[in-house]
Amino acid sequence: MTRRTLIAGTIVAIAVAVTIWWQRSNRPTPQAPVSTAAQPNMCSGTEPPPSERTGKLPTLPAPINAPRQDASPQPAGSKAIPVQEVDVAADKKMRAEQELTYRIARLRFLLAEAAAPCYQGGPSDEKINVGYTIVVHNDELRVENLRVRESSIRDSAVQNCLIGAVRDLRTLAPNIGELRQESDTWIALADLADSNRRFERSNAP
Repeated sequence: MTRRTLIAGTIVAIAVAVTIWWQRSNRPTPQAPVSTAAQPNMCSGTEPPPSERTGKLPTLPAPINAPRQDASPQPAGSKAIPVQEVDVAADKKMRAEQELTYRIARLRFLLAEAAAPCYQGGPSDEKINVGYTIVVHNDELRVENLRVRESSIRDSAVQNCLIGAVRDLRTLAPNIGELRQESDTWIALADLADSNRRFERSNAP
């Protein structure tokens, strides 16, 4: 009887222990409460403030055709110049500079041509350097303030004739505008002799 009682008590103890272990292993794990502060309310159509989502306010995209804003405000009464007008003015200035460069390069030949009748001799190493002010007015180019800087011409009549020819020179100079510019040039008697020979050959019968 004692032995049976001991065996029965042992079985009961084992059964109780298994039951307690099974209850503990199947107990649901407690979960942290879910905060609804940052969850959007789908029913009401509202959403949490932007600061709770990203920490920054949303930035709206700029309109595609929005006008460009200047960095600094224009002074009162000022008028902005269209880009097209600026381009036209720059192009006009460039053409004027190119025309002036061409006219100055041509001026030496025009002076020699105008002075050629002053010398009827042959080849010579005599020459004269004259300084002057180039003046462009009403699309006409002329020289002013003519002065002799250096000369090796021994015949004063020839030299005076050359100076008069340079002073009386006039030529068209369109697309330059009003201008006053200092310059100088050399006139060599050898160049005048060559110019006279070419003129004679071109007019020979």
